[in-house]
Amino acid sequence: MSVTLFMLAGGRGTRFGLLNTILPKSAMPVYDESTLARNVRQARAAGFKEIIVSTRASFLKPVSELLAAANLSGPEAAVKVVANRYHRYGALPALLHLLNNQGAPRVALSLSDIFFIENAYPSLYEHSQLDENYLAVADPFDSVELSKGGIVVCDAEQRIRSILETPIEGNAEGVRWSGLAVFNRHLESHLKEFIAAGKGAAPIGNFFEHYRAKGNELRTCRVSDFINVNTPDDMFLASMYRAIELQDSNDDLGRGLSQVASSVRKRLLRGKNERPDACADRVECLNSNA
Repeated sequence: MSVTLFMLAGGRGTRFGLLNTILPKSAMPVYDESTLARNVRQARAAGFKEIIVSTRASFLKPVSELLAAANLSGPEAAVKVVANRYHRYGALPALLHLLNNQGAPRVALSLSDIFFIENAYPSLYEHSQLDENYLAVADPFDSVELSKGGIVVCDAEQRIRSILETPIEGNAEGVRWSGLAVFNRHLESHLKEFIAAGKGAAPIGNFFEHYRAKGNELRTCRVSDFINVNTPDDMFLASMYRAIELQDSNDDLGRGLSQVASSVRKRLLRGKNERPDACADRVECLNSNA
């Protein structure tokens, strides 16, 4: 089945200082590669043959040059970078513009600022060859993530029962939505209706909840753990995981680095004053010597 992957790369990194004026946050380096390059590389490895990277006109040149320098663009790679003026209005108007201008009957969606700790795209590609509509989800790394929004609640048959985009204090159910989705083109009419109702600036998950609430079935598929790179702390954390990946070692050093990364992640999630586990001592020692 033919499927086109739309990768949205128009998000400004407003928390990254002046860099956000010249680069989307997904083009900023995470250790040795950007999350954009990582997502394109992983999607190609999973089998996606047609990938369209959508960005703002002001970012078109640096994004194109980045992917070309990484040998991730050009006719042989079937990766195309397009300028999409609707990014200024939000991710949903940008997605609708792509749907209006591309004829693919089956569409996969990806957000390029997500750092997947393992390649999530094989599962997305596998489910793109089926008929149903899917959101790709992952179990929480820590239960506190369930109260931070972006949560999908599903039944035992993986049918989605609700999508909770906004934070809910004390929530203890569901799984995390990764920003990956695959769906048939008929969603386009529902998206037009949603945006026409003045909801174009809403989070993407709100649209999928709207679609589900109107009686349309959505299912989940499982992918790897991930980090949504929105802040310098997120970038630092993702860089740690990338460094561990390159280390590719199961010796004492590799295991120690993994423990430190997990501890740092818990501390960032739960707040610097809370000590989630004994590994916090190791991180404090590293911080005191920095």
